Amino acid sequence: AAARRDRAAFLEADIDFHQLVLTMCGNPLFAQLAPVTAELLRGRAALRLLPSAPDPEDARRHDAVAIAIAAADPEAAEIAMRAVVAESLADIHRRLDARSIEVG
Repeated sequence: AAARRDRAAFLEADIDFHQLVLTMCGNPLFAQLAPVTAELLRGRAALRLLPSAPDPEDARRHDAVAIAIAAADPEAAEIAMRAVVAESLADIHRRLDARSIEVG
């Protein structure tokens, strides 16, 4: 989806990815966060807090999480997932800051 720059397909793949990680991690509390995470991602899209097209770098960050999980390397998985979350948060802040400049 990222390579095709298909935003809708990337969003659904992103939701599937996060739901799979949360439900398969073995922590029941995290598993319960899967539907909440899906709604947060959909809400971010609805509020136009996502790029207009998927970022291949974002796909690579997600790949790093999957590779670390497949390698049974929890430390690398944590580092990779923190990078996914940190970049998402930074992107949201950039977009909100740009909106305040436009409105201001």
